[in-house]
Amino acid sequence: MKTATGQIAKASLPEREILQQLLLFNLFLQIVDGVFTYSRHTMATFGPLSWSTVASVLYHKSLACLLLVLIVWLGKRKPELAAKALVITGTIYTVFAIYSIHDLIG
Repeated sequence: MKTATGQIAKASLPEREILQQLLLFNLFLQIVDGVFTYSRHTMATFGPLSWSTVASVLYHKSLACLLLVLIVWLGKRKPELAAKALVITGTIYTVFAIYSIHDLIG
């Protein structure tokens, strides 16, 4: 089936709400990735982590969240491009989360 270019998936939600939901999902994935990153470092050192490691994880996850917000803010002019970017980042972090869960369990 051929779709017209320049259209986000035909849903009943306006583009702004789609971007907000994608942003919230990506922010959630950043939190999940931060928790798994912290747990991987904890398992590697067999003890409590130094504050520098915690600060490093917080810094990198905060930067990633800021960049996601920047994608949405700049995407107000081209919401389809922003939606595609958020779907791609969400897909990548979902795969990382699944891999981290599988690695943690197995």
